[in-house]
Amino acid sequence: MRINKVVNARLFESGHALDQCLVDICIEEGHIKSIEAVRPDSGHVHGDDVLDAQGRYVSPGFIDVHVHCYHGKTAIGIDADEIGAYTGVTTLIDAGTSGANTVSDFRKTQIDRAKTRIAVLLNVASEGLRTLSELSEEDAIDLNKIKHALEDPSVTYAGLKARASSSVLGNRELAPIVEAKEISKITEMPLVVHVGNAPPRVEDVLDLMDKGDVVTHCFNSKPNGILNEAGIIKTEFVKARDRGVLFDVGHGSSSFSFEVAKKAIELGFVPDLIGSDLYDKNRKGPVVSLVRTMNKLILSGMSAEEVIDAVTRKAAQVHGLQDRGRIAAGLLADMTVFSIEASEMELKDSDGNVGHLDQCIVPKFSVIGGQLFEVDPGGI
Repeated sequence: MRINKVVNARLFESGHALDQCLVDICIEEGHIKSIEAVRPDSGHVHGDDVLDAQGRYVSPGFIDVHVHCYHGKTAIGIDADEIGAYTGVTTLIDAGTSGANTVSDFRKTQIDRAKTRIAVLLNVASEGLRTLSELSEEDAIDLNKIKHALEDPSVTYAGLKARASSSVLGNRELAPIVEAKEISKITEMPLVVHVGNAPPRVEDVLDLMDKGDVVTHCFNSKPNGILNEAGIIKTEFVKARDRGVLFDVGHGSSSFSFEVAKKAIELGFVPDLIGSDLYDKNRKGPVVSLVRTMNKLILSGMSAEEVIDAVTRKAAQVHGLQDRGRIAAGLLADMTVFSIEASEMELKDSDGNVGHLDQCIVPKFSVIGGQLFEVDPGGI
């Protein structure tokens, strides 16, 4: 259903002049036309093209910066709308499921057909994730093919992706990541790097990364992680952050630990981005949804304001999505309507540990370019 107005919504956008105020938001041709505070004397607006939020919160549309939604032709993947529009998420960033040889097919068969917006982190491996050892062969990366793929204006690119763990690289260790970083410089695209089991050492990966690059899976409990044996943030992580490297949660099947997240956040290492790393094999657990991951970060010590900012303004800013991430006239009419409710929801990390929150973020509606989607409560 298409709407042209969201009324009686409480704005949730840190730094906005109307943050926490009741607002009416007008939509025209898929973009935000205006946002105004609700006047005390304004009457109720009704109509099939109006969403009455009934005092619930409205924020810029949630952006999941780490998913795998090129499915059916890859080792991992899931339908975009199942984890997008119907869970309160308006934009998905596919994290390297496609490469230069496959991104055109991804666009034609899935991106162009999805209701949810999809941006792409192009895998530096030409075949993307047809296998999960995509960088183990000497000829896996082809600069000319990457350059050609990035010239396609019909794909929204958010950067490049490389996975730096032993199962991906085989016996090649750091060499493919060095090559990926050189390509990111040549193409002037930020590089998102997955860190996992050594080799290579996470310290060596971090030393390659520059301002604007992103490390994902920052709160995994593996020995090759953020904490040293004394339970302190490793020096290389601190130095990388100081020079502008960014950090994404990237929950996934085996990359999020309550213990690590709580300790890191307690020490002041708050993640810049919150990605779910959703695909078919972790949809029913431990990940479930982006909003479930967001609630786990609140349980780990982040505020609701920090969490919402990470999946809206920061996500858009880091990945060059200048037409979304805020609620302002002229930007895409992408919004998430949600409540913060008492809940007894059980939250599990990747290691099987369980936590509970007294209050959880619960999405109710997604608005994507003025198109309204009701959230499936069973999917969050």
